[in-house]
Amino acid sequence: MISFGRRNKSAATDSSITSSFFSRSSTASHYSVNYETITAGTADDSFYGIPLDVVVDEYQHYFISQNLLQLGMVLILVVVLLMKPHLSLWKDPDYSFFFGVFILVVTAWQMKELTYYPIIATIIRTRTTYPYLVVVPHCLMAAAAHRRDKQQQLVSSLSSTTTTTTTTIALPRIHYLSSIGMGFLCYGFGGSILSDLLMGLPITALGHARIVPCWIVSWLIIWFSPYDYMYNTLTNDKSSIIYYVCSTMEAIDAITTPMGRISRSARELRNQSTAPILAGLLAGIGGAIIRYGERIINHHHHHPDNIETIERTGMEAIENGVWKTLGYSLLWWYIAVHKCVVGAYDNTDNDNHSSSNTNNDQQQHDQQQQQQQEYHCTEFNGNNTHRFLIVITYVLWNFANDIGIGIEHPFITMGRVLRSVGGTVASVLHLGPPSIPQCQLHHNHVNKNNNDDMEDVKRKHD
Repeated sequence: MISFGRRNKSAATDSSITSSFFSRSSTASHYSVNYETITAGTADDSFYGIPLDVVVDEYQHYFISQNLLQLGMVLILVVVLLMKPHLSLWKDPDYSFFFGVFILVVTAWQMKELTYYPIIATIIRTRTTYPYLVVVPHCLMAAAAHRRDKQQQLVSSLSSTTTTTTTTIALPRIHYLSSIGMGFLCYGFGGSILSDLLMGLPITALGHARIVPCWIVSWLIIWFSPYDYMYNTLTNDKSSIIYYVCSTMEAIDAITTPMGRISRSARELRNQSTAPILAGLLAGIGGAIIRYGERIINHHHHHPDNIETIERTGMEAIENGVWKTLGYSLLWWYIAVHKCVVGAYDNTDNDNHSSSNTNNDQQQHDQQQQQQQEYHCTEFNGNNTHRFLIVITYVLWNFANDIGIGIEHPFITMGRVLRSVGGTVASVLHLGPPSIPQCQLHHNHVNKNNNDDMEDVKRKHD
């Protein structure tokens, strides 16, 4: 399926960059230096008692020091996970759902330090870094989605040009440079690139130390894994635990990328009102916009008859993305940027303080320090609890859709309601142009009169 040209003219260097409050940001929020700990990049030590800065050696020590019951649970779980793809019973979506619940219950009971803690720590870490547990699954899912999309386009193009007879046709090959570059842009990091570009900020996706290497490795895994295992798992096998892990981390990336762009724009731009919201919106829908443009261009050249369907489905996807991303962007801007700008988190009560100016200054200084630790107003990165709640609700919604519980996102539903109400009000009050332009009606009427005149001339001539 991949085509390697005979002659190719075609590198990235890792650099350690010290991050500060006003440093150039990564796709998540900041560049990071420490790659040795599982939770590198976070400024906090714990989150409601959950350790966030745990060295790999400590996890190894934890695993070795557990009692036989816990080790037995780990062994049973590993055996079940290994045997699950070979058991037809667990490939049914209903049974797969109950299997997932079983996994959650077992891990919550005995192995939360090995399962839940890293996920929770990863969510909190997105405030200051781009964790490997997020960037690698995101790259895998993006590369798989691009390959599936291109293969579906090739199949549809061949089916529209061939006859109804059953024949075996080899699909045209996709050039490897196209799959690497367009996959990176359309499904990988097009949203963050478009947001940085239009907001006048340096594009960090190509300069980040983790993104390009992880993308290249993930592309190789998707296109060249033995027996095409990883591609089939991530696109066709929703009963696999690998799919759910990657889908969960992809959901974390999808929601935290706009949040990071909002925080970055608030730090680096003077406009802290509309600019952060637009930056988050562009980061969320930028990839869909680029995919829409790419498909329109391809179908204009190859299948102009099907262009209306592509336009309609593409605009529906963009519209849904706008409502969903706009809802989250407004929410995060309000609690992470606006409330910090207006000082809503300052709880200074002068009546309860001493009359001494020295004491007041010290108390205000202490309160500012506490505000910085809790709400991170200097970086506009938001409160950890707020971040966790927003991310986990989106992850749960994504998980419900993965297991077959089709739930339309509340922000998309709200957008449809607002659009319907607005259309009704505009129609009742006769606001804006009519549904059918008058110029078009006039044009049709003129054409009809001209046709009638021509018919009269023909009859007279006959």
